[in-house]
Amino acid sequence: MSSPISSPILSLAEIRDARELAAITTSAFEVSDTIYPITWGNTDPGAHDTAVMLLFNPMQSETIVTWKVEIDGKIVGYARWSLPEICKVTEGNAVGKNGEDDKSASAQHKKKVEEGWKTPDGNLLLQWGLSTADKEGRKIYLVSTPQARVFYEKSGWLVKENLAINLEVYGGRGIYQRSWMIREARDKEGL
Repeated sequence: MSSPISSPILSLAEIRDARELAAITTSAFEVSDTIYPITWGNTDPGAHDTAVMLLFNPMQSETIVTWKVEIDGKIVGYARWSLPEICKVTEGNAVGKNGEDDKSASAQHKKKVEEGWKTPDGNLLLQWGLSTADKEGRKIYLVSTPQARVFYEKSGWLVKENLAINLEVYGGRGIYQRSWMIREARDKEGL
């Protein structure tokens, strides 16, 4: 547990952070995702982490930005942004322009489930992408779990499509649900 005086530190993730980011992803999915037991329940411990680590290669590129938040030297969450066009991203700024054809970016956010998104570090992870999208007139799309959907709706995302799969058909329990969501860029005056 972090001390009350600890401040979250936002920085670009590095490839050496992949194992910790994968563990955060696994811990979030295994406790909250109804499809996890079907797809990963019979695998060896660590199999999901290993598979997810491959998704972090590259950690950063011209079109992928992965931010992490640390408290007391421990990574507590991350946000991964897929950008529509070549951008130069450094800590503290983002430079890049969209072409007319594609003015959207996608977002993937993971935090330790018990800490929630309403924490200062969760807010840090979202703010970079939101402010960049608003400044550059970009839409942001994401795929949300039922647990995060209400949060994203309150933050300006609209549900465009829902998916629901009865997992009993596949030997599981419950309903697998996802919402495809989009957030329009906000006027600079509204920032």
